[in-house]
Amino acid sequence: MKKHIQTAEKADACVHALASVTMSKMSIPRATSTLKSRLGSGWTFYAAMQWLAGKSANEYFKEIPEDSKIAQIPLSIARTIAGFAEIQIYFLEDGNEFDEIDWTNNAISEILKNLQSTR
Repeated sequence: MKKHIQTAEKADACVHALASVTMSKMSIPRATSTLKSRLGSGWTFYAAMQWLAGKSANEYFKEIPEDSKIAQIPLSIARTIAGFAEIQIYFLEDGNEFDEIDWTNNAISEILKNLQSTR
């Protein structure tokens, strides 16, 4: 059970960081600082994207109930955020630079803004 508590905290922190950056609520350096304070000194924004794109997050998202929320975001949207992270990791591993990514002009940002406007 302790693993799931730890995994839940990672999911919450990583989803929150990526959602906040894509919605221009937080800068990447601030997101990294928040991740470090919540999860430990080795956590960066890039590390959060890697974790969301990885096996542990995928398994966790499959295990928890469909009506769950992660970082106050419905699970279905959190899965979309994880998918976005996977696309960005692929983009970066293909030789592109981190600062080439337009974090505020993408589909996930629109999804999150629409979700926010319905509350």
